[in-house]
Amino acid sequence: MLAAKQRATAPAPAPAENAREVLLTFTRWAIDRKIEFRGARAEQRGDSRGLIATQPLSRGDTLVSVPQAAVLSLRPDEIPAAGVANQVCNRQALQLG
Repeated sequence: MLAAKQRATAPAPAPAENAREVLLTFTRWAIDRKIEFRGARAEQRGDSRGLIATQPLSRGDTLVSVPQAAVLSLRPDEIPAAGVANQVCNRQALQLG
């Protein structure tokens, strides 16, 4: 009985391994959807994720190109967390509307 329980409980991956897996999964997802990164790459540092420039940038450079079919969007009332996320979506809705 104890041996079965030990086999079912695998150790959690180390944070660095998990971060690499998250970035790899995101990269595969982006490639599958033909999202293009130009002069930037996804990276995680500690608990933060974002884009890191891979070359000098100039005003007006395009860093990410997302085809319409890959665009994810939510209305403010579809976002479960209130606060800053709703404020950002409300501002974007006002700019688009």
